[in-house]
Amino acid sequence: MNEEEFDPSEEERNVYNDKSRSSFVENDEISPEEEAFMRGYDEADEDNAEEEVNSDDDDGF
Repeated sequence: MNEEEFDPSEEERNVYNDKSRSSFVENDEISPEEEAFMRGYDEADEDNAEEEVNSDDDDGF
């Protein structure tokens, strides 16, 4: 088996949380601009999820 092949028993690192993004910027793995883009994307996604929950609560009356 090639070392680069997918191993389902290994847990992937979440590159989308604040701690991981900050670490990537500090280690020059991503630029501050890339981190800001990812943060904005996450915030917009959270806003959309909240809107969906609120629209589910509406009975339409």
